[in-house]
Amino acid sequence: MIKNVQRSVKRSYLGAWFYLITYLSVVLIQGILLYLIFQVVWPVTVIEWKTTPAKVRHSPPAVPGGQFRYILNYCKYVDVPSLVARAYEGKGVEGLASYSQLPLVMSSLPMGCHEIELVETVPFGLPPGFYVLRLTRYFEVNRFRTEISHIATEPFEVIVPAKPAR
Repeated sequence: MIKNVQRSVKRSYLGAWFYLITYLSVVLIQGILLYLIFQVVWPVTVIEWKTTPAKVRHSPPAVPGGQFRYILNYCKYVDVPSLVARAYEGKGVEGLASYSQLPLVMSSLPMGCHEIELVETVPFGLPPGFYVLRLTRYFEVNRFRTEISHIATEPFEVIVPAKPAR
C-alpha cells in the first residue's frame, strides 16, 4: 500500500513538471511569434524628406565626367546605414530617353534634421540633355524588414564640354 502511494506521488509529481514545462514552452513560442509579428508590422519612419525634389546647385553646368552638387533636406529618426541605388533619367538632345544606372554604394546620413550638400560625378557616356538623378535608399531596420525611400533631384542640364583652344 505504501509503495503504491509512493508511485502515485512520483507520477503526479512528474506529471506536474511535464505540464509546467509544456505550458512554459507554449507561452515562450507565442511570445516569440508576437515579437516577430511586431518587428515586421510595426510602422517605423526611418527618414522624412523635407524638400522634394532635391535642389541642384546650377553653377557651373554639368559635363560628362564632371561633378554637380545637390542638396538633401531631411529628418532621419533611426540610426541605420543605407544602401543607395543611383540612376540618371532624362532625354538627350536627340530626344531619345536615356537611363544610366550607377553601382550601389553604402551611405550613412547623420541622425536628426539636416541639410547637406552632396557631390555626384556625371558618367562619361551620358549624352547632353536634361536629366534627373533618382536615388533609392534601402534601410535595413532589422533582419525581417527593409524600408525603401525614393527621392529625385530637380532637372539639370548636361552640356557638351568645351574643346580646348589650340
